[in-house]
Amino acid sequence: MVIADAGYRGETGTILTPITLAVDVDLRDAAGVHRARHETCNRRLKVWGCLKQKFRHDIPSHQDYFLAVAVIEQLRIEAGETLSEPDLQWLL
Repeated sequence: MVIADAGYRGETGTILTPITLAVDVDLRDAAGVHRARHETCNRRLKVWGCLKQKFRHDIPSHQDYFLAVAVIEQLRIEAGETLSEPDLQWLL
């Protein structure tokens, strides 16, 4: 399943829109949890500077740097940190 915005038109069985989520309370709650997790992932990447700073090195290196950060964050999750943990001070 994919969560989309209200402007999306398409496969109603696969794509969840705000209209679909308004009808089903359980789906709306689950979608809220997933959105919060996604925002936490983005925040973790922003702490590293991956999403908010201009990359000032050669373009081919960008993928390597971003992938390294993603792997570090994945390892933190696999080590037992949840995506709901707000404490990212270890990195600062």
